[in-house]
Amino acid sequence: MRQLLTESMLLSAIGGALGFGLAALARVALTRYAASAISPLAEVQLDRGVLLFAIALSLFAPVIFGIVPAMSTSRREHVTERSESSAVAPAPARHPGGR
Repeated sequence: MRQLLTESMLLSAIGGALGFGLAALARVALTRYAASAISPLAEVQLDRGVLLFAIALSLFAPVIFGIVPAMSTSRREHVTERSESSAVAPAPARHPGGR
């Protein structure tokens, strides 16, 4: 279960970092190529509140959406272990005329 949650967190962190990089590139492209379309009073910047929300979402989402498959996998493994441990060994064969 821990491995699945770790993988989910890692993938989410990578996705968040790529999203931030894309936002930074889009900001540069907007200021460079579309400056005439943007109001002179408008300032294109990365807002700290939005950035913090995106970071929180990137960390919170894998916990919520990664826990369901992790719990399902953990439950299946637990059921498999219980069924294997509760299997009864076959009784030894009795020989005719034996005790």
